[in-house]
Amino acid sequence: MAIVVSYYGNRESDAALDEAVRVASWMRTSLMIVVASHDSGGTFSDESAAEAHLWERLGGSEVSFEVKRCRRDMSMSDTVLECARLLEADMIVIGLRPGGSQRTTIGNTATEILLDAPCPVMTSSWRFDGQAV
Repeated sequence: MAIVVSYYGNRESDAALDEAVRVASWMRTSLMIVVASHDSGGTFSDESAAEAHLWERLGGSEVSFEVKRCRRDMSMSDTVLECARLLEADMIVIGLRPGGSQRTTIGNTATEILLDAPCPVMTSSWRFDGQAV
């Protein structure tokens, strides 16, 4: 079993990654990090740059992890959900943008993951001072 994390390379993804590492360490499990391609909304120009950023962020982590690129023939949400099912994941962790209101909705990817997940989903965000919440 593992924790699956969707990763776009933005602040929301970094906050989700931090939470996933914390929970994986506490649960003594591993991470499967699904990296979005630029075509699927990732902030890096290519997956190699995103993976390099991940290695920098996870360099001192004692949590074991695997990085998987979002499948070109599937959406990010479908790739994350497929990974969660195949791994029989303990949890999925996703990042959300802060500051919701009555007129704000969450994105399609987050909605699909929240509604179709085969396991619990933890959401994370960042505060405007840069801290994860």
